[in-house]
Amino acid sequence: MIATRVQVRVAAALGAALLMVQAPVLGAQTPVRPTPVRPTPATGAGPVARPPAVAGAGVAAPTPQPAAARGRVGGRVVDAASGQGIADAQVTIVGSPFGARTDLDGRYFMLNVPFGTYSIVAKRLGYQPKQFDRVPVASTEATVVNFTIGTAAVSLQSVVVRAATSDRTASEASLLSAQQKAAAASDGVSAEQIKRTPDSNAGEAATRVSGVSLVDGKFLVARGLSERYSTTLVNGAEVPSPEPTKKLVPLDVFPASLLESIVVTKSATPDKPGDFSGGAVEIKTKEFPENPIRQFTFSQGVNSQTTGRTLPFPAKRALDFFGFDNAYREPPSRTQLTDSPFSRERFAEGVRSAWNPAPVRALPNLGMGFTLGDQRPSDRFALGYVVSLTYSAGREYSEDRLFRYYLNTEEAQRGFAYQDYRNTVDWGGVANVSLRLGQSNKISLKNLYTRNAEELFSTNEGFNVDRSGDLRNYQMAYVERQLVQSQLAGEHLLRWLGRSRLEWKATLSKSSRNEPDNRQAEYVQIPGDGRYGLNFNTDFWYRTLDDSQRSLQADWQLPTRLLWTPMTFKVGAAVRQKRRSFFA
Repeated sequence: MIATRVQVRVAAALGAALLMVQAPVLGAQTPVRPTPVRPTPATGAGPVARPPAVAGAGVAAPTPQPAAARGRVGGRVVDAASGQGIADAQVTIVGSPFGARTDLDGRYFMLNVPFGTYSIVAKRLGYQPKQFDRVPVASTEATVVNFTIGTAAVSLQSVVVRAATSDRTASEASLLSAQQKAAAASDGVSAEQIKRTPDSNAGEAATRVSGVSLVDGKFLVARGLSERYSTTLVNGAEVPSPEPTKKLVPLDVFPASLLESIVVTKSATPDKPGDFSGGAVEIKTKEFPENPIRQFTFSQGVNSQTTGRTLPFPAKRALDFFGFDNAYREPPSRTQLTDSPFSRERFAEGVRSAWNPAPVRALPNLGMGFTLGDQRPSDRFALGYVVSLTYSAGREYSEDRLFRYYLNTEEAQRGFAYQDYRNTVDWGGVANVSLRLGQSNKISLKNLYTRNAEELFSTNEGFNVDRSGDLRNYQMAYVERQLVQSQLAGEHLLRWLGRSRLEWKATLSKSSRNEPDNRQAEYVQIPGDGRYGLNFNTDFWYRTLDDSQRSLQADWQLPTRLLWTPMTFKVGAAVRQKRRSFFA
C-alpha cells in the first residue's frame, strides 16, 4: 500500500503579538533610485573618484530632518581579500559630527542620527577608503551599511571608491573569502543568505549547503556517510549526542533570525575535535543584533493520514505535554528482584499493564516560539543579547509499514505489517549575552537547552518460518532526551603584540537519554485453532544514557608577511574530558 502524506503549515499573526523586525539593508529592503551622473570630458562616463574630505559637487550633502526624528546606523567593515573583520576602521558621516570606530570583529554602530540622506565613508590606514552616497536614514530601525574594502598598494593620494548602495552581501563575501583561504574543503550559508529564504530554523537553512542531508527535519548528516560520522559544533564547541550510536543534535531549536552562519567542513583540520570523521556542522549564533528582535510565531500542521481521525494514540498526562515522564513510566525497583518465581511475579505485576490505548481524535500539530534580541551600543561597555524559545507537539500515524527479511533465498523468512501511533513533544531554548569592553575585548556567555519526548504504540501481524502459525505483536515504548550546553568565551585584540588576536572558550555540555518503558508482547496462533496464545518472545527493556563533556580551547593568531605575501600564523590547544555511560 502506498500512502500519501500532505503536510500543511499555516503561520498566523496574532494581532500585535507578531512583530518581525528586519534591518533595512540598503539595496534590498530599502531600494534607492540612482541619480544619473553626467559624463566628464576626460573619461566620458561614470562618477569621478574624490578624496573623502571633499564635500562639494558629486558628494551627497547631509539633509537632516527635525531633531526629534532620529535613527541608527550600523554594519560591518571586512577585508575584501581575507573576509575577516577590520578593527579600528573609522566610519563617519560626511559633513556631520557622527562617526564610530569598528571593534575587533569589524562592527560599528552610531546612535541618534537625525533622519535624512547622507554620504558614509569607511577609512583605515593601508586600505582604500570606500564611500556610499544617498544613504537614507528614515526609520527608528538600524540602517545597515556594510563595507568591503581592499588594501592600498601605493598610498600617493587618498582615493575613495564611491557607490550609491551598500555592500549588503558583505557577510557573504566574508564567508566566501574564508572558504577560499581555508586549508580544508568547506561550504556554508551566511545570515544574509538565510534572510532571503523562507527557512525558519537552522535545520532548514542548513539544507542550502551542498553535500549534506536533513534527517527527520532536524538532524544534519554528511551525504554518503552514517549518522555516527557527523559532528555538530555550536559556537566552536562540540555538542554531545543523546543517541547511543549516533552523533546527532537537533537543529530545529535555533531560529533562523538568530543565526550568523552555518559552515559545513568535510575534511579534518588541526583546530577541529580529535575524533573528527566524515563531516562537521558548525553553527554560529548572533551576539549583537543590528535591530531589536521581537518575534512570536504560531503554526499548525495538518497530516491527511492522521489529523481528524479517531486512532489509539497513547494517553497524555499533565507533564507529558512538556516532555517529562515524572517517574510515571519508571519500572519497579530491581533491588528486590531475585531468581525466585515469587519475586519475578511481583516485578512483573509492577510493570504498567496498558497495552491498548483508547481511541482519540487527532488534533492538528502545534508549533509556537518567540525570539527576543537587542543591543545597547556604547564605546566602553556594549551589551548584546538574544533569547529564543520554541515548542512543538504532534501526533503521527504510519499505516501498513511493511517489513520483509530474506536470507539467501527468494522467499522471505519473516514478514510483518506495522501500525504505528506516535506522540512527540519537542521544545528548547537559546540564551546568549555578550559584553564588549572597549574596542579590543569581548566576553560572551552562551547557553542552549533542548528536550524531546516520544511515546509509541505499535501493533503488527505477520509470520516467521521458525514459528508454526501467524504472529501478532504489541509494543509500548517511551523515550525522552535532553541536551544542555553552557559556554563562556572571550576574544581579545592584542595591539601591543603585533595586533594579534587571542580567542578562548570554556564549555560544559551534558546530554541524557532515558527509556524507562519499552515492552513487547508476542502472540502466536494456535495450530488448528483460530485463537492466539501468548508466546515466549515477550520482552521488557529499560535503558539510560548519560554523556557529559568539559572542554577548554585557546587559539592565538598573528598576522604577518612571508616574502611580501600577507599570511596568518595560528597556534592553539584544546583539552576535553568526556564521560559517557550507558545502561540497559
